[in-house]
Amino acid sequence: MNYRILIFFCCVFISCNKNGISKKYYSNGNLKEKRYSTKNKTQFDSMIVYFEKFRNIPKSSIFLKNDSTYYQRNYFNNGNIKSDGHFVKNENFKIGKWKFYSINGYKESVMEYLNIRDKSYLNQTWVFDKKGDTLFGNKGHFYETNVSDTLLLGKANRIHFFLKEPFFSSESDVFVLLPKDEETLKDYFQNENTIEWDSIENIASRYKKVEYEDYNLNVVFDIQPIGVGEKKLRGIIMEKGQLPDDKSKYAIRKIYFDIPYYVIGNDGNGTE
Repeated sequence: MNYRILIFFCCVFISCNKNGISKKYYSNGNLKEKRYSTKNKTQFDSMIVYFEKFRNIPKSSIFLKNDSTYYQRNYFNNGNIKSDGHFVKNENFKIGKWKFYSINGYKESVMEYLNIRDKSYLNQTWVFDKKGDTLFGNKGHFYETNVSDTLLLGKANRIHFFLKEPFFSSESDVFVLLPKDEETLKDYFQNENTIEWDSIENIASRYKKVEYEDYNLNVVFDIQPIGVGEKKLRGIIMEKGQLPDDKSKYAIRKIYFDIPYYVIGNDGNGTE
């Protein structure tokens, strides 16, 4: 392990040419789709999809970034960007941070998608006003942390996770799960349900004192890196909160984290 824990349907017509460009048309004769392919016939390099009722106005554009990742930009019929981001496999498998805009052009939200057990998972959400300021009050769902990109070998490094915008409410009970043995956790959290986890309480639950009762969204612990080089701090922020329609019932909302850091030796470089 890397550390010790210390505390529609429509008719379509298709035309192709020898230059790797294929076109599809709506039943009304308007251009529906234009694809550009240079590598092979099964995978396109870029594609533009057009509105059916608005002639030759792009609805979305897609570009191949590498062998498996595409960049997509969607538009309103006035030409303004509606959303943009990356996907793999198909357009429903979003990954990374997607930006969403109003029809008037200002950014309304950012949503972070992760590949969790081979599914696109909405991990965090930030919502903004017209000035670009972050909105709070059950509008989004995100955390903050102080994990440094460089940690010192053998030293106890204080880690702080703060659920700055909870999914349920500010009264939620938050705790962090870390794998007992980090090396057993597979990529994309594939074996999340079969490995052992350490559970770390929030400050309010741990100390149960009046002066800490408002720290239920804060989890603090120390880690002591073992070995120099590139490492990762991986785990899950668990938020247990009351359901808005039934206060007698609770649910869990998860935020996954996979944070890279580099461990240096006591001499200030990558040697022990």
